[in-house]
Amino acid sequence: MSRYYDFPGDERQYVSVTTFLDVASKPFLIPWAAKMERELIRLLLDQGKTIEEIKAYLEPKQPYGFQLYTESRADIGATVHKAIDMKLKGLKLPRMTKVEKQVYNKWLTWWEAQGYELLGAEKVVKNEELGYAGTLDAFVKREAFLVIDWKTGKGHYPEHILQNYAYQRALVLEGEWTPSGGLLVYIPSQPDEVDKPVYTRAVPQVTPELMKKVEAYLDLWRIVNNKPWRVAA
Repeated sequence: MSRYYDFPGDERQYVSVTTFLDVASKPFLIPWAAKMERELIRLLLDQGKTIEEIKAYLEPKQPYGFQLYTESRADIGATVHKAIDMKLKGLKLPRMTKVEKQVYNKWLTWWEAQGYELLGAEKVVKNEELGYAGTLDAFVKREAFLVIDWKTGKGHYPEHILQNYAYQRALVLEGEWTPSGGLLVYIPSQPDEVDKPVYTRAVPQVTPELMKKVEAYLDLWRIVNNKPWRVAA
């Protein structure tokens, strides 16, 4: 589903960074989705359901196996992201399950060891030149200014780096900060991953050359969805 940002005094719709970066297909996920379907059927059989009951369950109105799996991960990720944001803003933490608490505590241990000065959390940024916007997770300072993204998915995708470039560029255009780069912070978030540590990937400082990759995704999204950017009047 496409997401847009609206800003007071500006009639244009700004497409979200995550929306336009999702335009590229991921064919390597097809075998994984098929595997999730098989696992769902095995689970239903283990629960003692008959073939007819399984057929009824798999009607189009029901989620597929990979959707159930993805949604379960997304639920944990959303809660952990919210808890991190509340912590950084000094607010009361949301209610969490045991697994969610384990994931959050893993992040907290990592965060407290970094010694970052927090400059902002859940900051909305926009690029008026290209017509995109997004909400970066955190902006910090230690030896340098860094844009941080929390990731609770299964692993790393190249789009994660492009997302960080897009946020960095938007901050530069706003004029208040010039990031020296970014950091992707991966927080293993599933029950079978509770013993895995937080790991990170550094993101270079964005340059006009690196932004060409972001612009290519954005251009493709606008073509596919027939959403040309309307320049300011």
